[in-house]
Amino acid sequence: MDLNRKYNNPNLERKRKALLYKQAADKHLHQKKATISDILDAVFAGENPDYINFRSAKDRQNAGLIKEFLINQPLHYKNTFRSLVKAVEDSDIFEVPQSIHTLGMLSKWCSFWIRKPEDWKSVSHNGSKQLSALIRHLFCEWPVPVFMDVAWTRPLYDDTKAQEWFLNIGSGENIRKAN
Repeated sequence: MDLNRKYNNPNLERKRKALLYKQAADKHLHQKKATISDILDAVFAGENPDYINFRSAKDRQNAGLIKEFLINQPLHYKNTFRSLVKAVEDSDIFEVPQSIHTLGMLSKWCSFWIRKPEDWKSVSHNGSKQLSALIRHLFCEWPVPVFMDVAWTRPLYDDTKAQEWFLNIGSGENIRKAN
């Protein structure tokens, strides 16, 4: 059947349209799905992430959050954020709702990192635990209570005091002496 020709016979035309629809669906299914790095590269290039072929609705949502975060950030933070995202791309961190915000907060405090994000290895299959482990990998030499993660993970909670306390405890200082 010639798919470029329009048929006068309604049955043939219906078959032609069904084949065209099937071809379009197959093409879409076999098209490469965007990874978080692809999304990040597209946003850095100034492309609209709305036209990217996403793997999931969560990736589409993350693309919007990445774009929103990067809009008003200095270039240094953008590059740090980019390297951080690429370092954790293969983990389940992006399944956590506040992950983009948290990675953004971590990139703003990059001058306090004691280890490189590329050296971090995932030890859990739980995205929240992975995010917690990443925070500790970047900042902590000493154990920090899990409840202190809120300093980094709550989207509307940009409390530099709590983040400083986290860094103090992670570096081995006494919390009682923190300001």
